[in-house]
Amino acid sequence: MPPMDLADDKVLIVSGKDISTLSLEIPLSSILSNQADVFRMLSLPSAAIAPQDAAQCPPRIGINAPHHTVLFMPASSEGTTSVKCVSVPKPSEPLPAGVPGGIPGTTLLFHTKSSRVRAVVNAAELTAIRTAAGSVVANVLAIPPASERGRSVRNVVVFGGGMQAFYHAWLLCRVYDGIAKVTFALTRGKEPSASTRDSIRRLQSVLQGGQVAVEWSDQVEAKVREADIVCCCTPSDKPLLQTEWVKDGTHFNIVGAYKPHMVELPASLVQLATAGGSLVVDSAEACAKEAGDLIQADVAEEQLVELGTLVPDTVEDWKRVRSCPAWKRDESARGISIFKSVGVGVQDVAVTAMFVDEAERRGVGQRVDFF
Repeated sequence: MPPMDLADDKVLIVSGKDISTLSLEIPLSSILSNQADVFRMLSLPSAAIAPQDAAQCPPRIGINAPHHTVLFMPASSEGTTSVKCVSVPKPSEPLPAGVPGGIPGTTLLFHTKSSRVRAVVNAAELTAIRTAAGSVVANVLAIPPASERGRSVRNVVVFGGGMQAFYHAWLLCRVYDGIAKVTFALTRGKEPSASTRDSIRRLQSVLQGGQVAVEWSDQVEAKVREADIVCCCTPSDKPLLQTEWVKDGTHFNIVGAYKPHMVELPASLVQLATAGGSLVVDSAEACAKEAGDLIQADVAEEQLVELGTLVPDTVEDWKRVRSCPAWKRDESARGISIFKSVGVGVQDVAVTAMFVDEAERRGVGQRVDFF
């Protein structure tokens, strides 16, 4: 199916299932490069970017409704504009029976020239993909897959059980061939939630025929002690682990805490990585304002290293990256590295445009009369 013509009166509807299908068909390196380009652009000096291509990412707008908070996140990059709308249920207001859990979201993508709505996209699935892709870009630079250290990666621990947790685990397994086990970590004494069970089944399905064991465990300390990579994808307000559990060389992807009162890692661990120059963020400005993990550890904005300053100009195959000299791994930090992300709107613009392009090319989604 050709891309939408300016005179087209139809809008493309892309569902969560469509996004899931496309995620299996689009080459992983293309998805990672899509997000790497975003981070590189964010870190460029303004003088290096043409005014019409400059990223615009205004503060999100929040509206409090009786049962949920609605967030509107407009953004523009290289002439393409989108608005993502996310509805966050209030903890005090249980969802009606039969309504699936999670955080629903929708993105409107606008046509570059006509300014008409080009597509309406399920943002829940796509946000999880772009967030995980950003983490994996950072992970590859911290522990290059083709390096000796990268080839020795065996154990991944994931805190959280929803789409974010699933995509972090799956994309990492596609990059690091040596991964032998993925553990979904639970609070001691608790059974896995429905979303965690779904993520485990889904991961087992996409890894079918592979050598990766997928499990859940409430023995958090034991699992963290053996982890090479830890992904934290929860809106926690207290640390999920203790610094003394972490072995030398472990890498952390921290994406769940996005408000000042939220925290997933102990302050001592964040301070350790910061002192060694091994704390990297998606946006220094955004993290200094929103990342509770950093705020509660008294990390100043000038101490933050942006991922975009480390990303190479071109990477053809992210699985074959052998080194990243720009990422410091100071011995004073015991080789521990952290990537902290609160998410930036231009990530949504880039990944939505990419998936809509692919949906139109492959005939995925439903085109409906609109104008």
